[in-house]
Amino acid sequence: MQNTHYFNTTEYWPIWIAWSWFLLTVILRIGFDIGPTDFNTWLTDSDITRQITSVDFLISTLIIITLTYISLIICHKCLAMKIYYTEYCFVICIVLLSKLIGTSNLLKSYGLGTAFWCIFLGCFFRSIFKINLRLMMSMEFFIKIGIVLFAINLNKILNIGPKSLVVAWVDTSLILCMVYCIGRYILNLDITKTLLVSSGLSICGSSAVMSVSDIMDQDLPELSSDTSVTITILSIFSIPYIIVVPYLCKKFEFSNIISGMWIGGSIDSTGAVIASASLVNQSTTDNAIILKMLQNLLIGPVTLILTGILYKSANPKILIQKFPKFILGFLIVSSIVTSFSRGKEIADDCIILSEWFSQISFVLIGMDINFIEIPGIVKSKWKMIVLYIIGQTIDTLTTLGFSIWMFNVS
Repeated sequence: MQNTHYFNTTEYWPIWIAWSWFLLTVILRIGFDIGPTDFNTWLTDSDITRQITSVDFLISTLIIITLTYISLIICHKCLAMKIYYTEYCFVICIVLLSKLIGTSNLLKSYGLGTAFWCIFLGCFFRSIFKINLRLMMSMEFFIKIGIVLFAINLNKILNIGPKSLVVAWVDTSLILCMVYCIGRYILNLDITKTLLVSSGLSICGSSAVMSVSDIMDQDLPELSSDTSVTITILSIFSIPYIIVVPYLCKKFEFSNIISGMWIGGSIDSTGAVIASASLVNQSTTDNAIILKMLQNLLIGPVTLILTGILYKSANPKILIQKFPKFILGFLIVSSIVTSFSRGKEIADDCIILSEWFSQISFVLIGMDINFIEIPGIVKSKWKMIVLYIIGQTIDTLTTLGFSIWMFNVS
């Protein structure tokens, strides 16, 4: 049975793992002036061969893989969960293969970077090897580790904070209400399906869906099915946005701040946001993560309001229960980096480690996609799909509009 101690849950373990890696990074950088290495962009076969056969690269990669396993073993033991070594090894191999392919200069120039190959290969190999994802930590688990390690200077958050709040909270709230009205009064969907789809596409994907599902009447006959279907729809139909939105950002030469706001506000899950933004550049990824974290903060207030509407009473404790704890972990790490004299070097090291865990989550995004389920979902839940497509289209357009308004006009 899983240990249910308050701080010994899958909600807190991403923070403990990330902080442990951060502490090790600080010690290595300050004490020995060394840090992790990663794949560099390569042009020819000789370039990549020289890189992956270098001693520093091999040692760094081996240490990262070993420490990843140690982290997961400790986590699983503390949670009294069985660890499936083969499955994790398979995922890590896909990450390494994706890095090898995705750092090709030719492929990156077409937007086919590491994030794309992690998702693609994860989806491809899942259909061949039938890995049971229920035996592993979720995509959200690894993306939270990645975000906590995504150390950036807090001054950057302060500089874009006020304007990004308009995009993250005002636009998102309007989309949530608009999509809900379309689902209820035009498509005639029941309140459960409408709330699940509208909250998932407007706030932060499966995290919002699960939070809204938790406050629903658990005796509802189709709640479990509707929740599962909604997450599947979000996973499958958001894939085109991961590729198309960054392509449009480059094509129309949007600034890094507008690109980040657009990607962070219009793409559903945090993992998909990072995967998409990484196809543009690092600055865009920084901005997109900041925006998505601000959206994550809406989970608590939204569930509190919905509880009050549905049951005519609400407990403010929901705000604490639904608050994304990993955001506090991120802020603490970023505060330390901001105050350190060698904060820039430490932040660069943390970015490499953050990308490592994020890429594991990208593989799990791909492995979570089951195209076999699509015909059945289309046949039985087609209205939910229609609502998602309409809502996501509106979300994409309005988020772009708000981003340009806030950062280009005002």
